[in-house]
Amino acid sequence: MSIFGKILAVLNVFAVLGVLVLMGMNYVKRQNWEYAVFRQDLMINGLPLDNTETDPLQQPIVDKIGPKTRQELFQQTSPTTPVATQKEELDRVQSALRDQYQKAGDKKKQIRELARILTPMADTSEQRRRLIAYQDHLRDDNTFAALKKRLLDAHTAATAPQPGQGRAKSYEERFGDALAVTFRDPPGPFAEAFLAVMKANPKETFETALEKALDHQQTQLQGQFDQMFRDAWSGGEGAQPGGAAQQKRTIARLLFNMVEVTGSGAQPDLSDPAYKRFFIVVGVKAAVEAVNDQAAILQALAFETQAERLRERNLFALEHRKAVDLVLEKKAEVDQHAYLLALKKKEREAHATALARRRQDVQVYEEQLAEERRKTMQNLQQLRSLSDRLFAERVQLREKSDDNQKLEKQIRALEAGR
Repeated sequence: MSIFGKILAVLNVFAVLGVLVLMGMNYVKRQNWEYAVFRQDLMINGLPLDNTETDPLQQPIVDKIGPKTRQELFQQTSPTTPVATQKEELDRVQSALRDQYQKAGDKKKQIRELARILTPMADTSEQRRRLIAYQDHLRDDNTFAALKKRLLDAHTAATAPQPGQGRAKSYEERFGDALAVTFRDPPGPFAEAFLAVMKANPKETFETALEKALDHQQTQLQGQFDQMFRDAWSGGEGAQPGGAAQQKRTIARLLFNMVEVTGSGAQPDLSDPAYKRFFIVVGVKAAVEAVNDQAAILQALAFETQAERLRERNLFALEHRKAVDLVLEKKAEVDQHAYLLALKKKEREAHATALARRRQDVQVYEEQLAEERRKTMQNLQQLRSLSDRLFAERVQLREKSDDNQKLEKQIRALEAGR
């Protein structure tokens, strides 16, 4: 081989090496770009639903999320609990919330914590009102004691003997009437659960019925808690099989609402690490949809609450008008009775004056009678003295008469002897 050929051969070797280096650099750059695009896709679309979700090339997405990627994703939010799929995050949140309400304390505190967890997912004002009632009436021992006393008073009134007049009301009607007259916040689900127990067994004692009612409500709320996560994973009611977009949307709404209840209780903002984790898991697209869905629900709840407020305001105005009319009617009766009372008072004062005068007259007459009795006693004493003297004179007269008769006989005897 000539020198020129050797030079060309060396140049070819260098060219091949250069091409190989360029290909390696291109591959590394391509991998970096692919990873950057993948991270951007993760930021937009979020983590895969589970281990079976694939990319457009039918490759499992979870295989691309290695331990290093997980640490990078959750380094600023919660590096101790990184996840690779939304199913893992859903299970993690469910487990954390279950531990949260199970460690809340006794039965009443668990019910209150379950209601607090479920409240953000309420779709209607009725559901929200019921869940808030749990939190209000089970806030502490004093509020529960007040609720228990109201239920006991209503139960006592409902079981008391009924008068024989009119139609006999059922226990449920009398129980509801007794609660209605208290004019306080309705006990809501507590009264309904208590009534259900009493209707099933009317001979049940109050304490036992209340405990069974609390057990039923705890079981019911636990069922709603589990169903909430099942609905989130399945995509909700009416979701089509395989609808990954709907699944991600329902999961995103659930995780968005659970950020508030899994925190310390303070109102979080978007700078909270829990919200950052939420955006990482579900992606910006599903997160925006979840926020919009929740905003639409809250707006509907606001409209529903406003309509309910207007209805209650009109009802209050109607009841207030009835109450005012009743007050005016009673005021007229009171005024009439006050007028009659004033007349009776005047009559009583006149009678009191006449009675005082009569008492004075009686006192005068009693004094006169006492004086006359004193005089009569004196006259009686004089009469008694005169009677005694007269009796003595009569005795002397009788004795003198006997002496005269004796003397007359002697005289007659002397005259007869002449």
